[in-house]
Amino acid sequence: MSENDIMKISDTIIRIAQPQKLLLFGSGAIGTMKADSDLDFLVVTKHCNDEDVQVRRELYRQNVRIPLDIIYVTPEALSVKLLTNDPAFNDLYYNAKVMYG
Repeated sequence: MSENDIMKISDTIIRIAQPQKLLLFGSGAIGTMKADSDLDFLVVTKHCNDEDVQVRRELYRQNVRIPLDIIYVTPEALSVKLLTNDPAFNDLYYNAKVMYG
């Protein structure tokens, strides 16, 4: 998966979900993706409704076939997660690559 492919996927998520922030985390963010890796995104948005279905439908239409883990979180929920100092979440968040916001 090229950086250009990741940007196209990010652009689609941004266009549809209109997030305050979009983060790429996991192997895609740290540059250790393998052939069987997925892409992991954290989408910070005020409205966590049906964007996931719309995003996945559009990516399928664009012939994107890589597995995606997309986590949607409100800004308030993100603040709580960061304040509770959850080690797993902190690792995800602080090692992520900011794609937008």
